[in-house]
Amino acid sequence: MTVEPPTNLSRRIEIPLVWDSVGKIRLETGMLFSSFDAPVRDAAIMVASELTENIVKYGAPLDGEAVGFVSFEIQDDQFSITSHNAVSSDNNLDAVQTILEQIADSSDPRELSLSRLRELIEGKVTGPSQLGLLRVATDGGCALNHSYADTVLTIVAERKLG
Repeated sequence: MTVEPPTNLSRRIEIPLVWDSVGKIRLETGMLFSSFDAPVRDAAIMVASELTENIVKYGAPLDGEAVGFVSFEIQDDQFSITSHNAVSSDNNLDAVQTILEQIADSSDPRELSLSRLRELIEGKVTGPSQLGLLRVATDGGCALNHSYADTVLTIVAERKLG
């Protein structure tokens, strides 16, 4: 008997700003995507993990609470995983926005990723590596979008199914 993956599913998970949140989101994502083929499930777990790591590393309390959020939307032909969090510093915000704009402007995110790795090896990077967001675009096969308003950074990773 074959189980069909869920469609039109929506879920939002609170992410405390602690490292244990990464393990929690991996388990939650694995359960949400349990009926999908392994490549889709593994990509979703990786994407949710990378976005959660960013929340934990760079997040700040939101409305007085030390949390961010990860939201999932599964539709007939795609899924999206979205992170929402306040940002701890303007430098972190600038770094995230810069790499997201580079990914959006790139015709080849894999080459951008390799270039970033070379810069890291050569000691040319002084801030965050931002390899996680590059991995979301390359290994996760996701299109990335972002917005920033009222101190909240929102990053949306979308991937077509099939």
